[in-house]
Amino acid sequence: MKKGLSLILVAAGLTSLGAGCAQESGGLSPEDFDEIKVRRQEIRGGQFDASHPWIVGVVTQQNGGFGICTGTLIAPNLVLTAQHCVAQLNSEFVQCGETRFGGVFTPSNVLVTTEAQMSQDGRDYFAGAEIHVPPGSRDVCNNDIALVILSRNIPASQAQPIVPRIDSTVFRGERYTAIGYGHTGDGGGSGTRRILEGRSVECEGSRCPSFTSVQSAEFLGTDGTCQGDSGGPALDSEGRVLGALSRGGGNCESSIYSAVAGHGDWMREIGLSAVQRGRYAAPAWIESGDTGPVALDSDGDGVDDDDDNCSSLANASQGDADGDGQGDVCDADRDGDGLDNSRDNCPEIFNANQSDGDRDGFGDPCDSRVDDATPEPEGGVIDPLPEDEDPEEGFIDEPPGAFCDEGFISEECSGGVRPNVGSPQAACAAVPAHRGQGPMPTSLALAALGLLAIARRRR
Repeated sequence: MKKGLSLILVAAGLTSLGAGCAQESGGLSPEDFDEIKVRRQEIRGGQFDASHPWIVGVVTQQNGGFGICTGTLIAPNLVLTAQHCVAQLNSEFVQCGETRFGGVFTPSNVLVTTEAQMSQDGRDYFAGAEIHVPPGSRDVCNNDIALVILSRNIPASQAQPIVPRIDSTVFRGERYTAIGYGHTGDGGGSGTRRILEGRSVECEGSRCPSFTSVQSAEFLGTDGTCQGDSGGPALDSEGRVLGALSRGGGNCESSIYSAVAGHGDWMREIGLSAVQRGRYAAPAWIESGDTGPVALDSDGDGVDDDDDNCSSLANASQGDADGDGQGDVCDADRDGDGLDNSRDNCPEIFNANQSDGDRDGFGDPCDSRVDDATPEPEGGVIDPLPEDEDPEEGFIDEPPGAFCDEGFISEECSGGVRPNVGSPQAACAAVPAHRGQGPMPTSLALAALGLLAIARRRR
């Protein structure tokens, strides 16, 4: 038998969905696509998800059996899923151009729930009223998408619909999140919603190699979700739906999605019918087709690339000291003074002439106290000392402890005395720091000033 894509429906009570994997893809090769299967299956490696009630479980009853899929609530009474979840197929294995859909199931036999864990309580489910599939071709490839209009609206208090991104296609490398209700790969755990983040788009439409079988209105996802859960969504960074899972590689290395952007006009048309039946205001994506801009955030700092002043390195604060439009973390000259940060003695403040009065390696604009032999602390001015004046006589009209103000002590005194002992820092270092402890004892302050006077006379 010729190998190809296969659609496997595992059905037995609420125990179906196929196997899922969380392997890393080693790249595309024809061998990976020798046999691709569309399954009701799980996202292995995912985490239990109680935070996305708008991702719904879909239960179908047909020919005495039950099957499980996943869907997405995109309007109060409208669910997006895969067509193979709600329609007959003429073959288990899918060959593009050969495998076709048959008739759709009876709508009332399609039930959806917002519960994270599917139950057997009928009160948790909403029944289908209408099933819609794309017009024209019945080929599985490029058409594995369906919309189910429910018999009643799901209350907003229970689940808020999300937006399908019908106005812009996916792009290679775009990251997405997969969510589904499948089992964990060993046959157990089905019927529980799980989430797997950090997936990526490998290619889309005609940009995919021919051996992948990806068609114009589809895209290929890789990086470990296998087939995910049939009908389940790929969500972009804004939480919008990119597509519904169709089929995937048997070796857990690919997932082919039906892209909503390839079915936008049809989805809006069915959406209007859902609005009329549900009697609510049409959401923007139905009314105008607008789903908002595609926002990229390459460095993951919460700022879109279009607005990020340094999109390659995380900088949530968007610091830009010199106002040149380039974020500080990316700017080789943060203060814009023409000197690279590595050579600038004050890289945060403009200092083109590199002035450094006390030659301590810190540019004056960045130095908390420039040692220029006659510092002028707050609260008074030091009178110049004549060469022959007796240090025992009063010569300063400065309040006690002036040299040891809060900033001076914290930066100079607490760290010890600098090598140039004839500096004010030496005098300050003789007095213990007292930030937050009230005025400095007068005797200590006078002793410090006496040392300063002696040092100045010896220069």
